[in-house]
Amino acid sequence: MSNRDLRVQELLKIHYPDRLNLIDGGQAWRLLMETPRHYQDQVTFTDSSGTLAVNCSIVEEFKNS
Repeated sequence: MSNRDLRVQELLKIHYPDRLNLIDGGQAWRLLMETPRHYQDQVTFTDSSGTLAVNCSIVEEFKNS
């Protein structure tokens, strides 16, 4: 995490302590996968109509963390 990221995180903790929810990549991926209508497959995000698809294969490394 960069120094800038840490500063932003600290500001969020100060100004929005009740709204900040830090989770790791694996947990974030599992939560995202709970809404499968927005996923074409394990590594492709899609819009609700299925017409726009974005490959996000980088998330594979976080799935099991």
